[in-house]
Amino acid sequence: MNQSEVVLAGGTIAFNDTPGYSIDAINKTTDANITIGNKEPCVPAYLFAIPHNFVIFTITITIVLDTLISVLGIAGNILSIVILSKEKHLTTSIYLLRALAISDMSFLMLVIFIDPMYAMYTTTHFVPQTAAWPNQMTSALPYILPVISTSQTLTTWMVLLVTIDRFIQVCIPLSASRLCTLPRAKMAVVVTVGLSFMYNVPRFWEYVPNNVQFPCGTTVVLGYTAFGKNNYYTYIYQICLNAIFRYMGPVLVLIILNGNLIIALKDAHRRRQQMTGNEKEAQNITFTLVIVATSFLLCIMPYNTVNVMVTLWNTNNAAKPDQLIMRYLLAVGNFLLKVNSSVNFLIYCLTGKRFRETFISMCCPGFRRGQRYNAVNSKPPKELSDNSTVQTVVHSSTKGDTKMSLL
Repeated sequence: MNQSEVVLAGGTIAFNDTPGYSIDAINKTTDANITIGNKEPCVPAYLFAIPHNFVIFTITITIVLDTLISVLGIAGNILSIVILSKEKHLTTSIYLLRALAISDMSFLMLVIFIDPMYAMYTTTHFVPQTAAWPNQMTSALPYILPVISTSQTLTTWMVLLVTIDRFIQVCIPLSASRLCTLPRAKMAVVVTVGLSFMYNVPRFWEYVPNNVQFPCGTTVVLGYTAFGKNNYYTYIYQICLNAIFRYMGPVLVLIILNGNLIIALKDAHRRRQQMTGNEKEAQNITFTLVIVATSFLLCIMPYNTVNVMVTLWNTNNAAKPDQLIMRYLLAVGNFLLKVNSSVNFLIYCLTGKRFRETFISMCCPGFRRGQRYNAVNSKPPKELSDNSTVQTVVHSSTKGDTKMSLL
């Protein structure tokens, strides 16, 4: 075993035989000249001479902001699921958005402890280097990381599924009644979950925990297995397949589909005055989903770029960039990944009037009752003063509301 690694939920960097960073060098270290934010004469599991600025950066981004965003994101996704479940007329768009909220929430629940706790261990002196739980967590990482990767893959493909569904309904409307049905949407979600898991199965054989003896005891270092270091595995799976199915492929498809939806929105905006209520509602849903896809692209592209760089870096013939810069980039990429899984609730509130009103009525039950009281006690317009006419208009309006989407 001659490599040490930095493991975050979103990516792994292996440092191969770099002077001062190999496990052989760690085993020979008997003083505290190289530390990770502490002054203990015990060399920690991942050996770096980390500047104070990076320690502050890690505390701010990975420990504080990551945790805050994850907590808010979990709460927001739960609220999204609850509010979207109140939709009386379930459409494929609403169903897929609920599935997306579940996948986002699952990802955040998996990573909410891993990144912050591991950052505390590897870059600060909040946790003693001889503590038992960091070693136990490191020993479990070969099984935890593939599950996190599966959840992340599922989130990416779910955004793609939502966008494809909306593209068919907007740009290929003649095929929508045949393709965009609830049974097909449910089957698509089941297949996507299964494929996400199957795609990440090889990662269960990628890492192995290794016990390393240090001056103050034994610690666990995560390393690649022989399978994980295999060149065929690296080039075929980590580079080619990940580029097609996780990094470049989904991004390119989303850019194309999202571009077509934006063009359709611009065309609809020009003829908005002639649109019916249902057409305006469909336009609002499309606008919401375009924002969701755009925010996904803005958050995922920096993360994907960093992971491609890390993968290329870990190949035998790759030039080694500055390790500290890569750790900065990984931390930012992982933070944006959590933002992506947390921001949809805010998007729904900003773009969906009925979603926003439903949320407010859940928090303030008197809000909806107050609206109804005002509607009942408001005077009807003069031209609708006839009782039969008023009854007809109210009935028509109520019927239309039941068909409205929460977005």
